[in-house]
Amino acid sequence: MNNLSKNWYLYVPAILLFIAVLNLPYGYYEMLRVVITIFAIFFAFKLNTIKQNGLMIVMIAIIVLFNPISPMHLDKGSWMLLDIISAIVFLVSSSKISEKE
Repeated sequence: MNNLSKNWYLYVPAILLFIAVLNLPYGYYEMLRVVITIFAIFFAFKLNTIKQNGLMIVMIAIIVLFNPISPMHLDKGSWMLLDIISAIVFLVSSSKISEKE
């Protein structure tokens, strides 16, 4: 079984973030904050375990940015850019984690 099919769940946050650039109901973005924060915490621990400290620090920034407890309020254009950048960070992190597993 290859790493992509074995670790498919690692790509979920990137997919959700790419979908977020569409014009969706506000509830999607509320759910996205919770899901991305949970995934980012998981990724930060995984990245720490495999000694990817730079990516781990970026993941901590994503945790702060998307946290649902104290949400940041930005305009749609800013969020679209941050969603795309965050999705790319999740994709890079997913590949690093998959390589080590």
